[in-house]
Amino acid sequence: NIRQDIEQKIETALKAKGVGEWTAGDLGPGGANMLFEVSNIDNAISIILEELSKTGLDKKTIIGRRINTEAEDWFYEVVYPNNFNGVFLTM
Repeated sequence: NIRQDIEQKIETALKAKGVGEWTAGDLGPGGANMLFEVSNIDNAISIILEELSKTGLDKKTIIGRRINTEAEDWFYEVVYPNNFNGVFLTM
């Protein structure tokens, strides 16, 4: 329920700024996964972190962006935190 509540809050904030929307989410081995489709990653990150900071989750969050290499192939690049050097667990 917490993941879904946060997804809704983030989506509301992204839509209010005309930056993006929620597309999927699940619980994975590393925690909650939330997938948003955004038009501007820099604006979206600040909006997402603002919402997460209200719940104290901003310091426990890893944000990645999907880099498409082909129509059905991609990888994720971690964009937050800047100094992340661990394993990014995906959906």
